[in-house]
Amino acid sequence: TMVFNVFVLMQIFNEINSRKIHNETNVFSGIFDNSLFLVIVIGTIIAQVALVEVSGLNAAFGCTNLSLDQWLICLILGLSELPVNVLFRAVPSSIFPGSA
Repeated sequence: TMVFNVFVLMQIFNEINSRKIHNETNVFSGIFDNSLFLVIVIGTIIAQVALVEVSGLNAAFGCTNLSLDQWLICLILGLSELPVNVLFRAVPSSIFPGSA
């Protein structure tokens, strides 16, 4: 359940990272300007919490309830997507063969 939860949370934070391209660093700027994006992210979070915490629904997906500590670990691992993105953007593309 934790691996599944971390995977989904990493996907959510990767969606936030993917909003900006062309080496824009602040992935949160203008996040509230796109209501469709917010609906998708919030809906995904609600669905994930339900899949893990709602009895019957979680059993259908082979999940078990998580403790608060387990949720915090999952959230921290999911949040790791944000600094990893900063590190990736710090690497100049010119070091790779065939890049412009």
